[in-house]
Parts: sequence; structure tokens; C-alpha cells
Amino acid sequence: MAIFSKEFKVIKKEEIEEPQDFPFGHATSVRRQETSSGDVVVKQINKKGPLPFNVNEQSAKKLMWMAGQQNGKKIADEIRKKNNPAYFVPRTFISHSKVREQFASGQLWRDVIDTLSPEEKKWAYKALAEFINDMSELRPVRAADEGFGLSSSIRTSDDMAKALDGVDEQFLSAEDKRLFQDVYDYLSQIPENQIMVFGHNDLHGGNILIDTEKKQLSIIDFELSGYRTAFDTMYTFGLLRVPELWEYVNKLPRSTNPNLTWHFIPEHVQLHKFLVCRYYDIIGSEKHLRYHSAEIKRECMAMRLVLAQAKLKAKEISERQVMALVPVSEKNF
Repeated sequence: MAIFSKEFKVIKKEEIEEPQDFPFGHATSVRRQETSSGDVVVKQINKKGPLPFNVNEQSAKKLMWMAGQQNGKKIADEIRKKNNPAYFVPRTFISHSKVREQFASGQLWRDVIDTLSPEEKKWAYKALAEFINDMSELRPVRAADEGFGLSSSIRTSDDMAKALDGVDEQFLSAEDKRLFQDVYDYLSQIPENQIMVFGHNDLHGGNILIDTEKKQLSIIDFELSGYRTAFDTMYTFGLLRVPELWEYVNKLPRSTNPNLTWHFIPEHVQLHKFLVCRYYDIIGSEKHLRYHSAEIKRECMAMRLVLAQAKLKAKEISERQVMALVPVSEKNF
């Protein structure tokens, strides 16, 4: 009989179904396993799944994967100490390069959220707000030490200007280049990009489970937890692009980061999408420009209006100082 922790024991090997792997993110495959103390999820590296940084050698991939699992276990253990009944975080057990996790009941957020009643959605978002707030409380707010960027090669306004200079004006006019630069410069200086907050950093529809019968929200996969700008947290994850969610977060008490205020601006989602999409279409693949020039010009015209509205809102926000920074000092680190 295989023993992998004090809490769980495999009942009998013949009672366990043959492993049925499902793609789980980029690096992990999972299967459910019955145990004497409750079901668990067995995690292992997905040998067919790609990993970042072009790491192809299996031993290097496994080391990276296991480091992520160790980080995830550490953060999950920390957030569980909050004892917040609004959400459930499974326990993780790592032994001899094997990773097992408590089974979390429910359906994936992405599969069920659109079928929920208004009241159920409200409950789900309130529970998610509690989780986001508790994660931000694990570490103090920090000042961002580098600017907003689309890739490792574009981190500053000068980087963006150099990238745009590399595109021939027959593909992108000087006027449209100025628009790109304006959008980038605007987004890079807004308050949401000036602070770093601690969070889960992988909150997509496959890492949140909803059990409507138990009224339980479960969060899994903490491997990427760490600091990220408030901008990235609010605007780059699809399921978080809900203004009501951030209203719920703002109503919660904060002790570690009392000055942190989240202010969601819907236009920033569109501005970010604009930059990212056009970065890959134009900067990354200049040969495709000739096929998209008409579409680009139409979108640029629309974006000028969005940019003007966003700048107006930014002025109002600045005047109200709704997102004051936590002063940077030794206690913030």
C-alpha cells in the first residue's frame, strides 16, 4: 500500500482508475485519485506541454515545474491561515517529487459562470473579492521598479519609440505611430502601473471552481503567485474585468495595505488589448501589415476617442486621489 502523507493513504492500487491525463495549464497534467481520507488530485509534469523560456530538456523542465509547485504550496499554506470561510484553498502534499492536492468539488468557473443566477454571480464575485484582498494582505504594497511593458523588449517609453521606428511608414503612418506612443505613454503612467501588489497571478477560468450546492468557491494552482502591477491584475485577466468585483474589494477592510485603493477603468482594458494585438501584428510580424492596414486605420480612429475619454477620467481620478500610494520605506519590503 502506497503511503504519501499522514493524512492520505491509497486504499488499494487495483481500485484506482488508470491515469487519465488532462492538459492543465502549460506544464501540469492531473488525475483524480480515491483515498481513505478523501479524494485527491495527483499532479505531474505534462511532458507534452510547453514551458516558457524554450526549456525543452526534460530534467530542466521538471526542476522548473517542481520549483513552481513548492512556491504554490508555500503561498497556499499562507493564505489558508486567514481562515476565511468565503473561499477554500486545498492542501498540497509534496513528497519524493510527487505532488498531491486535496480534491476541490465543483465546476470550473469558465464552464459555469454564465449559467449562474444574478444572486449566485454576486456571491461568487464577493467570494473572489475576499480572496484577492487577502492575497494582497500577505505582502505589503511596493512601488513598481520598472515600467509598463508589452514584452521583455519593451519596458519603457524609449523602448516603444525604438520599436515603432523600426516599422516602415508604408505600413504604419507617422500619425498612427504617434497614437501607439500616446496609448503606451498614457498606460505606463497611470497609478495602477506604479504599484506592485501581491496576488495569485493565474486567476483564469480553469483555476477557480464553483460548487453551487455547497456555496463554495475553491482556488487552485498558486505556482505563479507573487508581485504584479495592479494594472496587470485588474485588466489582463478576463474573468477579473468586472467593475463590480473591484467595488466589492474596495469595501473590504485592509490592515497591511490601508492606503491601497483599486479603481477599475473599463477603457483601460481596450487600450491594453489595442497595444498587445497591434504589437504582435505590427511590431512582431511586419509582413502581415499589408493585409491589416485598413482594419488598423479604422481601429486607430476609434481608439482616439477611447484615449480621449480615458485621459479625461485619469484627470478626474488624479484630482480625487482615489489610488494613493503606500509610502515606500523599509517596512514595505
